[in-house]
Amino acid sequence: HWEVNVTKIPRPPSLSRPAISHHLKILKAAGLIGVRQDGTANYYYLTLRVPTRQLMKLGFRIEEFIL
Repeated sequence: HWEVNVTKIPRPPSLSRPAISHHLKILKAAGLIGVRQDGTANYYYLTLRVPTRQLMKLGFRIEEFIL
């Protein structure tokens, strides 16, 4: 899978690296990204499979409720 180090993520000048790290932490907590540590470096990657499955389950439950 594709992964990137936080230092390689393009950022607007108004957004600091700590701010980017904070946003990545939120995305990780939401299950949208994962992190792999290699020494002192963290590499981030998309993990959309679990949230997609959860959304599908919600859709099936709503469908059962409506029908």
